[in-house]
Amino acid sequence: MTHSTIYYSSLAILVGATFLTFIAINLPSWAKFSMQTSDGRQTYGSIGLHVSCASPGHCQPFPREDECHDSNGYFCFRWRSICFLVWISLITDMVTLIGIGFVNRGGKRRRQRGWNLIPALLSAASILQCICTLAVAHIVNTDKRFEGWTLGLSWILCTVAWIISIALALFIFRFKSIFEPDGDYELIPN
Repeated sequence: MTHSTIYYSSLAILVGATFLTFIAINLPSWAKFSMQTSDGRQTYGSIGLHVSCASPGHCQPFPREDECHDSNGYFCFRWRSICFLVWISLITDMVTLIGIGFVNRGGKRRRQRGWNLIPALLSAASILQCICTLAVAHIVNTDKRFEGWTLGLSWILCTVAWIISIALALFIFRFKSIFEPDGDYELIPN
């Protein structure tokens, strides 16, 4: 397997993981609930990082400002911090994509030095996403307002994205230590 195959495969895999993160941010489905009313109708609701949606398709900003001024201020702080960290992780993924592009297009020296930085950037983005998914899971499982709620598709997408990114970081790190650098000379035995 050639080095360029590994490098361009890494780029393609990271594009996929970044796309999953982008969808997770914009899809209002980090947590969801579904229940049947007394008249037999099914009602549901879901929340995203920035939006809350109810059964008839009515969506509104989440968390609302009036929810943040009483004892729920701590919840709003946590939720907005999660939003911020997910966006930072997406930006880190994009910086990593640009970095992979520069490393792939560069010469031997740039590849040797650049591939030391790529696993670190991937790990940083993965750790941020992992923290966010764990924090959302904790909120959904412990906050009384989410009693009966379950984790949604956005949470799953973000989890898959950080697992892919951390696996890619480990693969690149391992790949670097197994194979010799491009174009190195072998010593001639005496």
